[in-house]
Amino acid sequence: MIIQSGAKQGKSTQQIILKEPDWADFFVGKNPTSKLAVEFKTHINDLNKKNFVKKCMTCSKTAERCTGYQGNTTDLYFWCNTCDPYSQGANKGKLSILISYEDVIRFAKQNSQSSRGAQRDLIGIWATGKGMPKPLTASAISIFLP
Repeated sequence: MIIQSGAKQGKSTQQIILKEPDWADFFVGKNPTSKLAVEFKTHINDLNKKNFVKKCMTCSKTAERCTGYQGNTTDLYFWCNTCDPYSQGANKGKLSILISYEDVIRFAKQNSQSSRGAQRDLIGIWATGKGMPKPLTASAISIFLP
């Protein structure tokens, strides 16, 4: 869906959830039953269903989850379900398992003074782990998330 009016006019809902997840999250929170919010939720659900394509940090298997380290909102680390994320030296209790879009948004909000930038950065990293090509152009987004 292409937004027809306002500051986001001309952008697709797919572009917004991938490039401006902070705005999509704000909008859904304020207008949860609106047509636009339902569209955002549908695309987020489709994105959540996509498998990771990135390889595990410690073996050659395909990742099935990723982790964020408390206080670090610039990197995510990808893991298969058999490898231990703490095996790379993380302090116990400092990792958050991030499987869904909502997990990434929540993590960014809890671990960053500037959650807007963190949400944008981390959703980009997470989506790339699911196969989203870089750069996040409108055409690449429409192919990745039709």
